[in-house]
Amino acid sequence: MIKIRKPYEFRPISVEILNTYENKIHVDFPEEYRKFMLENNGGKTELHEINFINKDLYDFLPESRQSSSVRYFLALGDNLEYWMSLEKNYDTFKDRIPTSLFPIGVDDGGSQFCIGITGENKNKIFFWDNEFETEEPSFYNVTKLTNSFDEFLKM
Repeated sequence: MIKIRKPYEFRPISVEILNTYENKIHVDFPEEYRKFMLENNGGKTELHEINFINKDLYDFLPESRQSSSVRYFLALGDNLEYWMSLEKNYDTFKDRIPTSLFPIGVDDGGSQFCIGITGENKNKIFFWDNEFETEEPSFYNVTKLTNSFDEFLKM
């Protein structure tokens, strides 16, 4: 189970702040993620290894296994380092990841944990592997992890 190590490491946010950010970037976050942001506003996690398989991308690894850990869930707020800031991180990755995904967390190597924000990907959680980034955004380096944010927190 993924746990926030230091709740409110970042300042709490209000519904108005979250709504303003969603309107600014023209995104409606899934309700489970909105609830998490209002309760935690991101945060540093207890390291918990997540194992998954992407047979297409990791076919050179034994049994196509890959693992990672969420280091931080990104937060909204002023004066945050870019690697902790939801806004700054989105600005960095919006042209690098598929448009139906939104980066919400990072691992130690700079890969992104993303939530689906549109279409059939909405609310699903994905791992975007920066080690296999393509010139144009694609799902080549993306692995679906769970069907919902709450399911992801229970991994």
